[in-house]
Amino acid sequence: MPLKVIRELLATADGDPERLRAMVAVEDRLLERALAGEQDRVSATEVRRRYEVPKEVLDRLAELGVLSPGKRGYSPSDVRIVEAISRFRAGGYDERIGFTVYDTLRYKNALEAIAAEEVKAISERLGDVDPEQAVEMIEAGVEPLNDLISALHTKLLVAELERVRGGSGGKGP
Repeated sequence: MPLKVIRELLATADGDPERLRAMVAVEDRLLERALAGEQDRVSATEVRRRYEVPKEVLDRLAELGVLSPGKRGYSPSDVRIVEAISRFRAGGYDERIGFTVYDTLRYKNALEAIAAEEVKAISERLGDVDPEQAVEMIEAGVEPLNDLISALHTKLLVAELERVRGGSGGKGP
């Protein structure tokens, strides 16, 4: 475990060794389960065939750290990202009108900060909860959290479009 993480755990555990052990146990179990779900792989050839995304696009996404293909191919999370990009491209969001793989960085960068805050909050708030119960709570929260993020994104996008339009919201004067 990196020293920075150990320092943060010690700070959030208020020096209580039992709480620190519980926090580490929760993090270990979460990581173990998350990694288990990412073990399946889809070959690069199959991903390109299935989603019709050019190799150079996939390569650039990997260079940017958006995708993390291994020797055996792409993880389930990577495949979902490629599928989403394929759907964007099918809808006309492509290089012809200026959309590139670099557009994914705004989401990656914003979500990295959110993920870091989530891990910190989970470590602080679930440190006293039984590790197995904490893992179950976190797993049960994944889908509602994805729904929350999606709904908030839609709401904020509409609000920003209205703001840019001058607050008229499409209504007459």
